Amino acid sequence: SGSIMMGLSRRIANGLRWRCDRLRYEWRHRWAQWRHGSTCQYVTIWSGARLWVDQRDFRAYEIQQRGPSSGAGFTAWRLYAAQRPDLMIDAGANYGEYTAAALPSGVPILAIEPNPALVACLHRRFDRVRHVMVCPVALGARDEMRTLYWAPQYSGRGSFSLASAQ
Repeated sequence: SGSIMMGLSRRIANGLRWRCDRLRYEWRHRWAQWRHGSTCQYVTIWSGARLWVDQRDFRAYEIQQRGPSSGAGFTAWRLYAAQRPDLMIDAGANYGEYTAAALPSGVPILAIEPNPALVACLHRRFDRVRHVMVCPVALGARDEMRTLYWAPQYSGRGSFSLASAQ
């Protein structure tokens, strides 16, 4: 009974935290639109890197506030960049937080992202960086043309399945 209550209280706390984050995001989005006349802007993220993001996207807000979705993966990425491999591939680059983290190493980076809205942000941020190439394609098992679906309010949900992207 005690563990059920603890689990329930944890879910309630997580739900409240998510709602508070969502309200902060809505306020920030409206402020950015009023202040800049646009919803896209440069932001400085946790690693000190600057990214071009769309403030309408809750994923952009999460990146700015909390950092990468996988802290261990981000640490491993930076350690690998420090070893100076011949090439690094950021598959599903999103806004390029991992690409930006590897910039100081000078290693050539291939940032692969199929979402056209995010590709525009990646180009805006990395086009002047000689060792970064942005590739606007999706990766798959076969060479074929497919329709990509994504939710503009949360860029991390791109999928070839409409149901998965919503």
